[in-house]
Amino acid sequence: MSELFSTMNKSRHAYCIIAHTDYYCLSRLVELVDDERNDIFLLFDKKSSIRKMSLPETFNSRIFTLPESQLIDIQWGGLSQLKAELLVLEFAILKGNYEYFHLLSGQDLPIKSQDYIHDYMNHVAAGRNCISCEHGDNVDRIHYHNCGYYHLFVEKIRSRNIVVRKMCSFLRNSFISMQKIAGYHRDWTGYTLGKGTNWGSFNQEFVQYLVNNRRVIVQLFTGVLGPDEIYKQTMILSTGFKDSLMHAPEMCNNALRHIDWNRGLPYVWHKNDYNELINCNDLFARKFSSEVDRDIIDLIYNQLKGNEKA
Repeated sequence: MSELFSTMNKSRHAYCIIAHTDYYCLSRLVELVDDERNDIFLLFDKKSSIRKMSLPETFNSRIFTLPESQLIDIQWGGLSQLKAELLVLEFAILKGNYEYFHLLSGQDLPIKSQDYIHDYMNHVAAGRNCISCEHGDNVDRIHYHNCGYYHLFVEKIRSRNIVVRKMCSFLRNSFISMQKIAGYHRDWTGYTLGKGTNWGSFNQEFVQYLVNNRRVIVQLFTGVLGPDEIYKQTMILSTGFKDSLMHAPEMCNNALRHIDWNRGLPYVWHKNDYNELINCNDLFARKFSSEVDRDIIDLIYNQLKGNEKA
């Protein structure tokens, strides 16, 4: 897709990346967002095997890596993912002022040039918060279970130890049954619960709000199942930030990320998907894996690097 906007702006963006695996994809991501208008903030999962590997040198961006002492053992569906997000956002906001904070996984890639992304965020998004945000009856039914009861041992849902996983599942389900028998249900009065992808692009005002209220948010979402896909949407819907939501019907979702949930959880892109990715309106895409298909990573990398030289 051709560049649609002028390229004279000098807005600054923070790329906040949470990485667990796939050094090759992460390296390509870092190279593609290396731009004088960007700073890069990298948080590794504490158990990551790639956290001590040397990343590509950045020639234009400053790159910051959270120290070992602050790393978190991130578990799918648990509070640790929420804490990691807040930690990397806080790390970034303490370094300076940014028009946007892009929260990305280490297995995401931009699918538009940095000129395009900066111009889109300045002239189309124009300060709005870009994240998928569903609410209403369908979401409420999900939240009745996920948020309505205290879920124990959420961090053990995907434990590699099958005995631990089964035992924790039994205890978690038993505790939920006890809450139901007792007629207990968590009170969310004053909050509008939302749901969507945990990745998004946010303005400084909202990021500052999240960081300032980190302790309250952690306490509020302790015991919630999958809080990383709920807390940002809920904070937006329940505060004055509701009107700041981006509505982009031309995109795959309002998070500006091209994600396919029909073919996977999510689907991992292949080289045969190249035309779909390059020609779509979204700014980023997930998910990529160099083990599944390295060619698609290289195709996107070469396309965007070629645009830089043109």
